[in-house]
Amino acid sequence: MRTRVVLLASVLTLALTFPTFAEDCFVEVSSGAGDQEDVMFSRVCKVKDDGTLDWGNKIKIGKGKSHCVYLDGKTALLVHRGAAKETEETLFYHVGTVDLTTMAITWGPEVKYANGSQPSISFKGTRVVQVHRSPNNDRLWIMTGTIDVQRQQIAFGEPVKYDEAGRSPSISLGSGK
Repeated sequence: MRTRVVLLASVLTLALTFPTFAEDCFVEVSSGAGDQEDVMFSRVCKVKDDGTLDWGNKIKIGKGKSHCVYLDGKTALLVHRGAAKETEETLFYHVGTVDLTTMAITWGPEVKYANGSQPSISFKGTRVVQVHRSPNNDRLWIMTGTIDVQRQQIAFGEPVKYDEAGRSPSISLGSGK
């Protein structure tokens, strides 16, 4: 019985502290179901002053698999694998802009940037870092670049191998301060 009371107290504490994020928003990207399992959708969500969530409508982005989305300010980056048999080991990105008035993301075009699988991306300001797994083995690769939000483009450098054997890489860029 004590464990339940402690757990309940933890949940209540979380609920009471959640409204401190009232000015924040987040984005969500998911795949459809059934016939649309390769179709990606995005939604914007604002956290209201009372801690409740205000979801925008689902917006269709396009087809893709193994997606990863990252948000910095009102700029969103999405990386994913291709959905078709001939593009399943091709990696693409989209640059998007969040509009909190319409609660939607305006996504730029799909841009091919590398071959691989299991992509992850992060950015801060104009600096971008991306990791992925090799399409043919377990080698892990990293790419850095800069983003031009106005043109909805990323200028990536060449991929650099950083590990001989790994799976499901994930990355986050910080200031280090």
